[in-house]
Amino acid sequence: VTAKAMVLFSTTASFGMLVMSMQNLGLIGMMTVEWPLKLQSLFSICQFLLLDIDSYGFSCVAGQSEVIRYLLSALIFPLGVAWLALCYLVSRFFPEKQRWERPKVCSTMGAFLQVGFSTMSATSLAPMICYKHPNGQRSNLKYPNVFCGSDEHTAMVIAGSLMLVLGVCGFWAFAAWLAYMCPKFSASGRYDLVQSAWSMD
Repeated sequence: VTAKAMVLFSTTASFGMLVMSMQNLGLIGMMTVEWPLKLQSLFSICQFLLLDIDSYGFSCVAGQSEVIRYLLSALIFPLGVAWLALCYLVSRFFPEKQRWERPKVCSTMGAFLQVGFSTMSATSLAPMICYKHPNGQRSNLKYPNVFCGSDEHTAMVIAGSLMLVLGVCGFWAFAAWLAYMCPKFSASGRYDLVQSAWSMD
C-alpha cells in the first residue's frame, strides 16, 4: 500500500511541477518583448495552461465590455471553490457510499488553487500595469480601451487588489501554515487534516 501511495504521489507531484513550469514559461511569453519565432510558438502553447479565459474566446460569452470580462475572470477561482463546496454539501443527501469525503474535497480545492496560482497572480496584477500615450493619457496594458484612473479602471483595481490579498497572498500564507502544521497533525493522529493538505505538500 505504501509503495502504491508513493508512486501515485510521485507521479502527481511530477505532473504538477511540469504544469507549473509550463505556466511560468507562459507568463514569460506574455511580456512585451519581441521573442524569436521558435520561442513564441513554445510560449503560445504554454499560455494555454494559464487558464486565461480571455484566450479561449470568452468575449463571445461575456460581451465586449473589458471590465465585465476582467471581473468574471477574477471570479473564476472563488466560484470554482464555491462550486466544489456546494457539490460536497449536496452529496451529504446521497447514500453514504456516494457522499463526497471532506478531506478529498479540501485536497481538490487546494489542487485547483495551486494549479491556478500563476493565473491568479497574473490576473490580480493586470489592472495595475499601465502604459503612457504620447498625449499624456495612460491605458491599461492588457485592456487598452480602459484608461487608468477612470471609474472602470478603479473597479478593476479593487477587484484585482482583493484577489491579490485574499487569493494569492492568502493562499500562499495558508499553504505555508499547512506545511508547518502537517507534522503536528500527523503526530497527533489527525490524518484527515493531513489528507486535506495532501495536494499542497
